[in-house]
Amino acid sequence: MKNFFIKFLSATFSILICFELSAFCQRSYIIKGELDPNIRGKVYLLYNRNDQSVIDSSAVYDGRFQFKGATSFPVYATISLNPEWKQEAKRYIHVDFQNFFLENANITLLGTNSLKTSKIKGGKAQEDYIEHGEPLLPLNERMKVLSEEAEQYRKNGNETEFNSVLHQMDELRDKVKMSDSLYILSHPDSYVAYTLWKNKHRGLIDPELNTEFMKFSSAIRKSEEGQKMDAKISLAKKLSQGKPAPDFELIQDNGKSLTLRSLKGKNVLLCFWFRRFLGFDEFAFNLARLNRQLKDKNLAILGVYYDLNPEDDKESWLQTIRDKEFNWLNAADFGGVTSEKGAVSPTAVNYGLSYGTLPQAFLIGPDGKIIARHLNLKDRDLYITIKKMLQ
Repeated sequence: MKNFFIKFLSATFSILICFELSAFCQRSYIIKGELDPNIRGKVYLLYNRNDQSVIDSSAVYDGRFQFKGATSFPVYATISLNPEWKQEAKRYIHVDFQNFFLENANITLLGTNSLKTSKIKGGKAQEDYIEHGEPLLPLNERMKVLSEEAEQYRKNGNETEFNSVLHQMDELRDKVKMSDSLYILSHPDSYVAYTLWKNKHRGLIDPELNTEFMKFSSAIRKSEEGQKMDAKISLAKKLSQGKPAPDFELIQDNGKSLTLRSLKGKNVLLCFWFRRFLGFDEFAFNLARLNRQLKDKNLAILGVYYDLNPEDDKESWLQTIRDKEFNWLNAADFGGVTSEKGAVSPTAVNYGLSYGTLPQAFLIGPDGKIIARHLNLKDRDLYITIKKMLQ
């Protein structure tokens, strides 16, 4: 009798959990597509799972295709029919495609001769995605018209009309942002709302985001993605103003090891960077100017390099230091961050580094505690900002 009671409670508890996380309880997804019987070729399914890209494909026979798989949480996905290979770009260009939310559910795609106009149904997240997108349809259509007008005015050299259209496009974007914000506030149990919120805060995370994060339901916060965000916010708290900067030991360009703690007694601008990003020249210019103009502020610049691209090896790092005259402390953390896995090395993990957060910098005081982070390394007035902080 006792064993029966325990089993009953266990079963009841499992049912309650499944009720709360009903959208996540099915352990796999099945996508069944049906288009015009004359359609042939291949359909591709693309999404990210655990920070890694997933690409699956299915042959189309008599307009029909099928995918089977599993995902631990609802994800934003793309389904594409017969993408075109562009040799000059060395990648596929998706022409006939549609975005949707993929989760462990029975999903159907019904259409005629195009994926773009097909109807995709199945799963709570996809229902939410459709609900969120419907009010935006007229705004998106208007944006397409304005984009075409802007391109025409640009070609004709009509700067006045071109700027007027750009202003209208900015107003539309503001309306979309407002719509997204309202949807997020009114749908705390929606993975679509959570994805919209998370995308607003890509890259560097502030501890203050915890207030917004806690407004989502327990199911969202306890999901795999929610736990990742919770960990990022917890790390951001450890890296906030007044907290001790995590120590590390890395190899310098001269072959000698260097620890952060060895620089105690100095103000330190700790800059994590890689070579190939938009605005690198402004970044290099700013660091050189900081190095010249803030020497009287007992400031040491420490640049930590990451090799995010295959061609960014040790020699290219040393060549950049020579070419750009990086006459300050330089160290490297090779393999510490990858585009596929994010932070790998202890230094990268302790500072929450990833492909999307580089470059970034921390200003550290003589006591080894963080004075500021999220410094704009491409701001030409950065030296003024730092000078005020060190007064």
